[in-house]
Amino acid sequence: MLSEHIDSIFLNNGYCKVPNNQNLDGYILSLFEPKEAPHREEYFVVIEAITQSAHATEYLLNEGADLLFNKFCSMENLKKSFAKNCTMIICCEAANTTRELTLQLEEDHYNFKKNVIIYTKGEITGLEQFYGSDHSFQKLSNELINNIINSDSGNEFRAFK
Repeated sequence: MLSEHIDSIFLNNGYCKVPNNQNLDGYILSLFEPKEAPHREEYFVVIEAITQSAHATEYLLNEGADLLFNKFCSMENLKKSFAKNCTMIICCEAANTTRELTLQLEEDHYNFKKNVIIYTKGEITGLEQFYGSDHSFQKLSNELINNIINSDSGNEFRAFK
């Protein structure tokens, strides 16, 4: 699942996973905050439906995001800045969502700022093959990501995509 890779990126780039008992049935979710940055008050929620479907994505738009936002806002270990500084990253398989639904999610002004990452199973397989069997994707850092994107003037990244 893409959310596992996104979680690794956060963990390797100065964020820590916030322990929480919040959940949404049928979804995998993680909450991240900066590790050592008292002046950085930004939070990220990474979420992905266990069973990908248009219905699962629509649920996030119509109800799920609101429920999660209220649950997180009630947590005592989060700062008040959470309510205004949290981005939800929604991982969706391309075969199970439409461009219109993606745009509706990203343009929804309520609760979280929302970013949708659309992927295919082939892209996940390619990403895992790119890193090999040693799971070095777990070591993704900003520096490594920039090197991947910019190597050979960006040609390698275009070839990978």
